[in-house]
Amino acid sequence: MLKIGLLLAIAAIYGLNLLTMRVAPPDDDGGSERPSGKTVAVSTEAFFHEQFVNPASEVVPRVHAPTAIINAEGELHGYWYGGASEGATDVAIYGARFDPEANVWRDHRQIISPASASDQTRYWVRKVGNPVAFAHPDGRVWLFYINVTIGGWALSAINLATSTDGGRSFSGDKRLVTSPFFNRSTLVKTPAFELANGFIGLPVHHQMMAKHAELLTLDSAGNVIDKRRLPAELPALQPAMVSLPGGTLLAFMRSDGGKILRSSSENQGASWSPAVQVDVPNPDSAVAVVATPTGLLLAFNNDPKDRDVLSLAHSHDGGNSWREFHVLENQPNLHEHDHSNEFSYPWFVKDPNGSYHLFYTWQRTSIKHVRFNDVWLVEALRGDG
Repeated sequence: MLKIGLLLAIAAIYGLNLLTMRVAPPDDDGGSERPSGKTVAVSTEAFFHEQFVNPASEVVPRVHAPTAIINAEGELHGYWYGGASEGATDVAIYGARFDPEANVWRDHRQIISPASASDQTRYWVRKVGNPVAFAHPDGRVWLFYINVTIGGWALSAINLATSTDGGRSFSGDKRLVTSPFFNRSTLVKTPAFELANGFIGLPVHHQMMAKHAELLTLDSAGNVIDKRRLPAELPALQPAMVSLPGGTLLAFMRSDGGKILRSSSENQGASWSPAVQVDVPNPDSAVAVVATPTGLLLAFNNDPKDRDVLSLAHSHDGGNSWREFHVLENQPNLHEHDHSNEFSYPWFVKDPNGSYHLFYTWQRTSIKHVRFNDVWLVEALRGDG
């Protein structure tokens, strides 16, 4: 009882009710889940659980770039790409469904291959990568993914596939028109989200000749109707965006400058402040951010040069400053050319019961799934986690 009392007192300081909480709208954490509009009971017991999504028996030697959604039925679905190596022609996008009662991932299947993407879009697709799933407010599930016809990732385009069965199967793949100049070099990695005007915001980045972050606005049919660049003096890629309660949008980007970049928008992405470095290490690797009742939560590689450490950090001031409070992975590589221990490309989604689901690449051989709740988060921030 004393422990629970102390926990609730700390929660009160942060403005958090751990016993009863209203489900946040999608803008509060990047739009990864649908608001239920109902009050749900949240456990007063802390939990933190780790497991792998893809089975060891799966004959896909290298996997990367997980994404996940909660569909209209409340199911958690995850997706990633895998093959002989990143960029190999045998790479396909895979998916699975989480069974919370059995605590296992089921229905492992191939979702999209270069051949199926070619058939659907009627464009030749040589390789695919970086899936980004989005639970549309109307019940559909969108799956954006990178496709390459010629060259490497810098010549990518974005395809969009749609599911009407909760994310189990996808069809209707089409190529987004993001640029009038050959429609090349627009890539995805981070969560889409619903804007205040009902349109969908899709963070993207450009990396041919120059590297910069952008925000696309899509209508309900998945057509690009607007594009805005985030100004930055340093190279900026893979913007992870989150909305604050007052409507301010924040973007956190990877960069080769050794630290993450931060930009903000006060008008739902119509214009952005110049990106500035935040005192958080970044080895030019993607980050993930989600809003919590206590502030912002960041998953990042806590090393300016390598991806062998993955940590959680918390911010109470809108991402201007961060405190690292929990290490998820720490297996140092032997030397600067050894990248066998890689823990990267984190992705957050929060379910209607208030649990956080964090996915990331684990040594390029597995996709790891970490679950925890607000009670664990408060204890970890206090130093008990």
